[in-house]
Amino acid sequence: IWLCVVVASCASRPFAAEGGTEMVMTPSIMHAAFMAVFSSSILSLAYGMVHVCRSLSTMIDAFCCDVVNQESPQRAAHVWNMTQAILRKVSLSVQPYFLVLGIILVSTVPLLLIGVIRAHGAPIVAMIPAVCVTCGILYMLLLAA
Repeated sequence: IWLCVVVASCASRPFAAEGGTEMVMTPSIMHAAFMAVFSSSILSLAYGMVHVCRSLSTMIDAFCCDVVNQESPQRAAHVWNMTQAILRKVSLSVQPYFLVLGIILVSTVPLLLIGVIRAHGAPIVAMIPAVCVTCGILYMLLLAA
């Protein structure tokens, strides 16, 4: 899907024709490289967040299963305290990533609207790559929640 987004972004990029103001659809290697690097880094960050959140959820599930099988409440309290300390430590280190993803999402939506307003006859297909990246980040944040 990511490769399709990069190809669609490259293929639908409007540029001014030589000597005129007419917009023509011509691919640009620099634009494709920028889109590939930017979108892969953003989606990788979001995908990493999904894995961290899923592993924390699995850790709590494992604790619950362990408590059911244990006979000692003192041991369960000790294990819960350790689990809670790990969760706090991880959440403190993950907070900046959520901040970065939130800022990216908040800035992407107005940029998409500006792109649609400035399109002036350019096909709406040009907005598909940015919409796909934004939807991908939203989906991964939904999975992480």
